[in-house]
Amino acid sequence: MDEKICCPFGNLKNVVLVTDASQSDDILVQTAIKIAQCCQATLHVLCYAEISHLLADVWESVPYVSDVVEQRVDTKLKQIKETCIQKNIPVKTTCFIGEGPEEYIIKEAKAIGADLIVMGRMRSPLRLLKKKIIGGAPCDVLIIPLEVKSFEINKILVATDGSLQSRVAVEKAMEIAQNLGIPMIVMSVAKKLENLPYAEEAVNSAAKEAEARGIKVEREVLQGEPFKMILERGENSDVGLLVLGKYGRTGLERLLIGSVSERVASFSSKPILVTTKKGA
Repeated sequence: MDEKICCPFGNLKNVVLVTDASQSDDILVQTAIKIAQCCQATLHVLCYAEISHLLADVWESVPYVSDVVEQRVDTKLKQIKETCIQKNIPVKTTCFIGEGPEEYIIKEAKAIGADLIVMGRMRSPLRLLKKKIIGGAPCDVLIIPLEVKSFEINKILVATDGSLQSRVAVEKAMEIAQNLGIPMIVMSVAKKLENLPYAEEAVNSAAKEAEARGIKVEREVLQGEPFKMILERGENSDVGLLVLGKYGRTGLERLLIGSVSERVASFSSKPILVTTKKGA
């Protein structure tokens, strides 16, 4: 993997890797291990196997099924642990077998004091990436589509609406851009024509701050459906990472962040970092 992923996220102490025992997610595992190694952080591996309540009776009545699943989880955890030990990365592993791993993941992340959750899209993208994980996570969430071949950040796109949480996203994007010495795109999308001045204000404010730090910035103000505009801009460019705030403005008067982050994260083929203000 490229050394560019070595330092983007600053000083991390606890990185949580969420992995599904039923999937091939090598890129996810490799990225989380690399981040933990370069940050000298502890890697907490949460491996889950989701079992629908509809299959509960089968699960109880056919021991072979449970044995196969448990063995799959144990094998994956063992492989990751061995790799971490070889790289001198502190590692802790745990597993969850059952329905609805989201609450377990959030609970564990809070108990650990996680600084970053690294996860893939998993088998149920719309459910797992909506509200339960993004909304409940106590820290930033890095979502890596499993079709990504390598995680390289050459340019960042950050979306802002001027809200507190989108300013957190802008701050994180600037930190990454400075650490890597790469350019960034600052964009805002107004759903209605009359909201364009707010979008321009949000973009100009963020761009000026980034330029003051020596970051090369492209400014974009668009009018339309925020989810579609952000997704299209990210897909049709050399952007390596999209950075979005966890929440944003509400009501009819303004712009974009919130459920937009969940929707973009659910469909983007590019990695997404959803940021959150600590303690929020």
